[in-house]
Amino acid sequence: MRRSQTAAKKMKTKILIVEDDPHILLGLEEVLKSEGYDIASCDRGDEAVAAVAKFQPTLIVLDVMLPGASGTTFANSFAPRKFPRPSSCSPPRTGD
Repeated sequence: MRRSQTAAKKMKTKILIVEDDPHILLGLEEVLKSEGYDIASCDRGDEAVAAVAKFQPTLIVLDVMLPGASGTTFANSFAPRKFPRPSSCSPPRTGD
């Protein structure tokens, strides 16, 4: 898990990005950091639960197809804890 270092003293919204594509991860990190969010990331679904416990994010940006465990498996692991059900958004497919 990587965490950005911030100099700001105020409480920032924490966002965890779970994404295995390094180009997508880098783009999301750059945009969200530039908007002032505190960002952590991991690139495996089976590492996401530990990342949540350590970082305690307000929001999770979650890929569905991940190594280790799928994003769906990770999201379903929160259901027994009575967290709000995650909403999903998938990019449009092209070239089909």
